[in-house]
Parts: sequence; C-alpha cells; structure tokens
Amino acid sequence: MKDKVPAGGSRSTLVRADAISYLSIRNKQLRASELGSDEVVVLADSDDVGFDAPKLPDDFHTDLLFAVAMARRDLRDATDDGDEEDRILLAHIDDGAWVWKMFRPSEPIPEPR
Repeated sequence: MKDKVPAGGSRSTLVRADAISYLSIRNKQLRASELGSDEVVVLADSDDVGFDAPKLPDDFHTDLLFAVAMARRDLRDATDDGDEEDRILLAHIDDGAWVWKMFRPSEPIPEPR
C-alpha cells in the first residue's frame, strides 16, 4: 500500500475497499489502514489540491463508507455492464466541495469542477 512516485512527481495509489479497516481524518488528510498495521495510506489530502482547497469535511470518512456501499449496490444491480467492471472511488472537489466520485476503469478520470 505504499506510494510510488514516478518521474515527473505525480503519484497514484489504489486501495481496495476490502483492505481498509481503519479510517481517520487528521491534519487535512483522510487516512486509511488495516488494524494492526503500521502502513497508512492517504486517500485525500487538501494540500494536494492547492492552497485554496476546501477543508475536508469532518465526516468525509463516513461519506467514503456510504460511497463504497452505493458502488457495491450499483454494481450488483447493474444491467448495462456485462463485464461487471469494477468501480473506482476518487476523492474529488466538485463545485468547491469535497465529494466521492465513482467511475469505471475504462472511463476517463472525472475532472474537478
């Protein structure tokens, strides 16, 4: 679950929802880990978006749990996806507020608005 920073400085981390057993919001970051593990992954960081980024909501970690449940339900009920393609949740700023955006790996990453 460690970040790898490729040439150019950008980074990307993919975390399976099933691997998360502990969520916390601390120092402008939403962090995830497995209980009993020393590894921590930052799922959202206000500082990554810029100095004028909105503060993470105090309940953004519970919003993630709700978004995971909705993604699982939508995938289970999907009739337009014969391949049962996975869903990705991305911490995203939309209209000046932090939200969880869901998209398929075959779709482009949603752009902030």
